[in-house]
Amino acid sequence: MVPHNKTPTLIRTLLKTDTSTSVLGNLMQHIDFLRGLEQKLSGFLGPGVSKHCSIANYANNTLVLLTDTPSWASRIRYNTPQILLFLQNECDLGSLKTVRIKVKPVSVHPDLPPDKKLKLDRHTASLVRHSASAITDDGLKSLFLKISQYTQDGP
Repeated sequence: MVPHNKTPTLIRTLLKTDTSTSVLGNLMQHIDFLRGLEQKLSGFLGPGVSKHCSIANYANNTLVLLTDTPSWASRIRYNTPQILLFLQNECDLGSLKTVRIKVKPVSVHPDLPPDKKLKLDRHTASLVRHSASAITDDGLKSLFLKISQYTQDGP
């Protein structure tokens, strides 16, 4: 059995290690590569489109782009052949074969400030409490009862 070094390593030590051999160094190089690629792609797409599109990753000859809505994904997907040619010819990605476009998951309540807690109205809290009474699993029942306490008048 190989002994495990339980001594924590400082992040600055990890960052100073040889970037060509360390996992973190390789990750940092990949991030820098993606940032540079995203700048070039933004210039190609223009400001109107690029604010709705970002690069998620490049691996296995596939570039993954993220869009903020399905309509932007469709619009960008329509231009995939031009994007592919640009990346292959202008960005030295001759091995690039595929551009995949995905839509970023949207927050359920994007307009709420991060510290804003959602509260149940009295009727909904009553329904949750009633549902809890029918649950036989103690952990789940406890969770439903706890949720039902978060009313507009309560915690």
